Amino acid sequence: MRNQAVEMFPETKEEGKNNFGKMVDLSPINTLMATPEGVMTYMNENSRKTLETLAQYLPDKVDNLVGNSIDWFHKVPEHQRGIIKNASNLPYQATIDVGPEKLDLLVSAITSNDGEYLGPMVTWEVVTQKLETEREMQRTQEMVDKSPVNTLMAT
Repeated sequence: MRNQAVEMFPETKEEGKNNFGKMVDLSPINTLMATPEGVMTYMNENSRKTLETLAQYLPDKVDNLVGNSIDWFHKVPEHQRGIIKNASNLPYQATIDVGPEKLDLLVSAITSNDGEYLGPMVTWEVVTQKLETEREMQRTQEMVDKSPVNTLMAT
């Protein structure tokens, strides 16, 4: 048990930073980071894999997105730039279209230990199917509610 604790809690800050970086990169949550000006600086592995499934709707190859502007994420880029340039505008939630898919975004401020705003972190997921299922369930419930006869539903 002692050896496991040593591996989990590194002895140096550098080891801790490396482990944290690996944790974020291998996280099952899609994660991106950008500068306050809107240049993508980081994409974790899960984001890369998920974006590959949307590649035909992207402005460039997935591997070329880091280092470039995130303007393609929004129909009116000035709007998103206005939001992300200032940490006081965050967190911010939005649902956007990428081709036929819907992406749910949560944009959060990343700050340094000194409180300096470093840029936005975006966690996101494809929610197209989830939204369609919710709409269908709502439609079914409305049909039952409006039915002229008593209806019993079992799940």
